[in-house]
Amino acid sequence: MMTNPRQRLCDISPALEQEFMELHYKIENGSIKASKVTVKGYRNGLLQGIKAWPEVSADHLAHLQNHGVKSLRDQKYWLHLEIAAFSNLEKQKAVAFTRSLDFLYRLIHPENYTGKPTFVAVHGSLVGLLDIYLKSELLGDSVRSAITKFVDSEALSKATKVAVVQQVVSIIKALASDENSDVMVLLESVLDEGHLIEAGIKKHRVMPVRSQLRAFIEVVYPDLFYRQKLLIGGRSLDVTELHATSKTALMQIKALVGNTYYSGEYGHSSGGIKGRLSCAIRTILRFVTKDEYFKKLFMEVGLDALAANDYRPLKDIFQYYKQYEATSVANLYEHYSGVEVSQRILFQDILCFENEGSGKVKTLDISYISEICSKLREDIVRIHEEETELIGQKNYGAETLHARFSKLVKVFSSYCNRGAIKGLGLSLLSANDGNIQLDILSRIQADVLTKSVSRRTAEGYISAIRWLCGITGQKFINAYRVTSNRHAVHASRMKSCDTYTLDEVRELTFHIEKGILKNDWPLQDKLAMYFARIQIKTCWNTSSIAKIECSDIQQIDIPTSNRPITILVQKPRKSYQTDHFNFDYKSSRSAIHDLLTVRDTLTRSTRSKYAGYDNSRFLFIYEELDQLKTINYNGIVARIATILMGLGCSIKYNSVKLRKTGSNEVYRQLSKDFRRYKDAFKHTYPTFIKNYQRVNEASSKATLSDAAKIMEQYFSGKELSTEIKIVTEYEYGTQLTPVGGCNAEKGSKEAHYYAKQNRLLASNKIDRCGDFMACIWCKHYRVVADADHVWQLLSFKDYVLGDMQGAIAHFSDVSLQKQAHRALSERVDEIISKLKITNSSQVSLGRTLFKNNGLHPVWNYAISDIAGVI
Repeated sequence: MMTNPRQRLCDISPALEQEFMELHYKIENGSIKASKVTVKGYRNGLLQGIKAWPEVSADHLAHLQNHGVKSLRDQKYWLHLEIAAFSNLEKQKAVAFTRSLDFLYRLIHPENYTGKPTFVAVHGSLVGLLDIYLKSELLGDSVRSAITKFVDSEALSKATKVAVVQQVVSIIKALASDENSDVMVLLESVLDEGHLIEAGIKKHRVMPVRSQLRAFIEVVYPDLFYRQKLLIGGRSLDVTELHATSKTALMQIKALVGNTYYSGEYGHSSGGIKGRLSCAIRTILRFVTKDEYFKKLFMEVGLDALAANDYRPLKDIFQYYKQYEATSVANLYEHYSGVEVSQRILFQDILCFENEGSGKVKTLDISYISEICSKLREDIVRIHEEETELIGQKNYGAETLHARFSKLVKVFSSYCNRGAIKGLGLSLLSANDGNIQLDILSRIQADVLTKSVSRRTAEGYISAIRWLCGITGQKFINAYRVTSNRHAVHASRMKSCDTYTLDEVRELTFHIEKGILKNDWPLQDKLAMYFARIQIKTCWNTSSIAKIECSDIQQIDIPTSNRPITILVQKPRKSYQTDHFNFDYKSSRSAIHDLLTVRDTLTRSTRSKYAGYDNSRFLFIYEELDQLKTINYNGIVARIATILMGLGCSIKYNSVKLRKTGSNEVYRQLSKDFRRYKDAFKHTYPTFIKNYQRVNEASSKATLSDAAKIMEQYFSGKELSTEIKIVTEYEYGTQLTPVGGCNAEKGSKEAHYYAKQNRLLASNKIDRCGDFMACIWCKHYRVVADADHVWQLLSFKDYVLGDMQGAIAHFSDVSLQKQAHRALSERVDEIISKLKITNSSQVSLGRTLFKNNGLHPVWNYAISDIAGVI
């Protein structure tokens, strides 16, 4: 017969029975919110634990049975009770027993409750120490004390402290034992990589976990461990990890800190010097974990280990890591040893391409070619030597040569049959009656068809092969072509993200003009602003502007008042042909004024000081650390972008987008606004837009009139309108179209004309116009200023009109189709600019939707499929 559970608890412990009765009373009168079912469950859990308690450990229960949960005020007793429960009971019963005690004590004595003794609170999170206490009570108390000290410190953020404590506790749980119960000794030993891996830390996590352990030890045991720091140009660099790995290397680096380079005497910023040194140290430490032999050697001899076995470690670093990381290590070793160890010196299979203008050297690894065919490598090296010696006589430069060799290495490594070319060298292109060349070309075309490589990349490969055939006297076989005019037009079709809008060019121009008016800027920044203004006025290539020489500006004396000035510009994209640009000096907005200002005002004193120096012939020059330097065309665009952002410009300067936009034409329009208001640049850009910027209404009306006339010819039978009507929502009965809404009634004149044109295609009566290409010019067109409609309009412009552009690629520029295409494209831009005035945030969101998702689903039916066509 089952006995009453309450009676049994009463027999075992009247004190506990009394506390449960008290708890039921508080629940009934509402002073405690708890379920009777929950209480019954905890009661059973407590009872089952007591019943299963072994006789040999009955002394642990006596105090609880006699005094109830009031006895848990003694935290030490509660701790011993929990340890005894998990040591003597099954895990499930032990968990139920200890949870029941916690529940009862928390509700009966809330004023004394501070949490279970096997948990420690860390900024709102509870970290369990039970597993540690089960191994050693002394270790558990030490860990609790250490955590409390760490949490109370002011070091690190709260979230970081929680993560560090959790990591430390998990490692101690894994490594603690009866023999290893000293937490300080345990934490010191666990800094070793082997112990961390033993604790279950994966190899790629060793370094961050070790960093967390050090942060903990630094606070709790400052005498045992402290962070090693290095001062570089007034900036602190943490080298604790390096100190633990190789004290010798740390002493070597400390000795370097005082030399001229690391003290900043060469003009490098302290942040840059610290960053390069930090990068070198991090890269070496990563390599230490990869190579055991290097690890032991690095610990003993420090940086000298990089030169072991004919610089094998340094060569491996160049192989395993990124170029800038390996270069930073090589740079550190050069300053330490005084021996130059650049990549081109370390590797025999490296081709170098030096740009005489900038002094920069590009390298190309051809070691893979050696594996394919040694004769091929010898021929490539020979051609490289010949071409670099004669580079001054060529119509291309070192960068073009580097690009061609890079493409050839890719072709030989990816598209050649090793067995077929063995021992042939570069003569492979004409060997076997040209069949090897045909095989290469066919493989390239096959990759284009499967879209493994882009059409542009494939054209580069074929161009490099054609060039190589030309200089080696071999015949190029014009087969397996991958170009076509239709594809070229589609490939060059511009998207919205490829160009700037009028508003974006306006903002860029405003901040460039504002920057030019700054009088307290260094010459290099002044030159950058003039460089940007010249580029926005002319749309010339960046490298072309940077390489302009003073002698390229030629003024012609003629017996008239008009004195034209000619600029000679060399364009790399046109095989370094020289183009002549004539400027009217009288035109105040002409770029010639900026070019002459740079030559005759900004750089005049510098040019006089360094007269006779080779670089003084260039237009854009400046002095830095008693050296004459020219603008680096590889970095000038980034510098301009940084300066403009500092002035508050929200648009990133991009020279390619400027040239595609045709910013020179846009600038002519905008400059009128800037000249009209001389004080414009005293204000912020939003203030300028609000108070100063004006639209030339006469010009706009003339343009609209011309476009409307073209549309009337193209969409005959429809009543067009230049007005753009923006609504908050569509009226009832509005027909939704892929670009907005149509407010025309059923059976309108437009619907009748459309039905007449499409009577053979329609199975039912047509009572609505369906000519969506004409919508944006129709008098019935309505549009809502929201993101979805902006997405639809951008899809119409970039995809539908772009598809139309491909179809009319061969038409004359004055053809009606091309004029209509231009008018439609400009109309979309005008609608979006009007929508931006109404709701700019929705326009921005619409552009984001278009950028992330591409074509709007509503236009899927309208795009032709040209996949697979060569």
